[in-house]
Amino acid sequence: MWYNWTVTRPALTGHQVFVKTTHSGIGMGHEGAGVVAQVGPEATHHKIGDRVAWGWIYGSCGECASCQAGYIAMLFLHWSVWDSRFAYRNPDRMKSEDAALIICGGWTVWNNPIGYDLKPTDHVGVAGIGGLGNFAIQFANKMGCEVTAFSATESKKADSLALGAHHFVNTNLPVGERLKVARQINKLLVCTNAHIRWELLTRILVGKATMFPLQIPSDMASKLSVAHMPFPMKSINLLAFAALHNIKPVSGKFPLTGEGLRTHWTNWRRVQ
Repeated sequence: MWYNWTVTRPALTGHQVFVKTTHSGIGMGHEGAGVVAQVGPEATHHKIGDRVAWGWIYGSCGECASCQAGYIAMLFLHWSVWDSRFAYRNPDRMKSEDAALIICGGWTVWNNPIGYDLKPTDHVGVAGIGGLGNFAIQFANKMGCEVTAFSATESKKADSLALGAHHFVNTNLPVGERLKVARQINKLLVCTNAHIRWELLTRILVGKATMFPLQIPSDMASKLSVAHMPFPMKSINLLAFAALHNIKPVSGKFPLTGEGLRTHWTNWRRVQ
């Protein structure tokens, strides 16, 4: 059931900015893009009219050791108040509708290969071609890597190659058969929440390869812990890199209303 609320807010203080939301992904609603409508007395990062994007971190003390190291732990809104230091200015060449999704799924992918020394000589495997896999292919390609897309859905081949994958491998094989790849994989990004046939993927990895579980399989019974992900500076670099290389999400648009959500919610499906 969907609800509409009208709320009031106190006057802006400190670094706060009041933002009109123009675009948001359907996944959680806590990442998005919009336009600054009002600024607080100490908000020097933005001015009224600036286009900004934000992620799931909305503020921090900015002073403790964890914050300064970048480890800041800590709905859909038509208007919202943000700490201006955590609302990142959109590059001029990037549309707000693209920034709203890049700061969400794009950042999930961006943090991992960048944070773990992705090299142009690496062969990157992307398992699962959906919201995360689409970004993974584009980022790895623009970083100069050889990219192989893995999917159990043959219809994903054309899209994968168009996004920048050099090879496509269908993982929907009979029991006993092995995957065939151009060369072994150095970095494997798991971007699917469908059941993963690990016995196929582990055989194509080089020794000491790195795997990044960006989604958790929906049928997984065990608990999996992943490292905390630093946010602010990498978000700024992410938007700049994506704008420079014209990296865009693969998406559809619908009105940011209850009716729009009801209509399009059923379009979700598991990524394979």
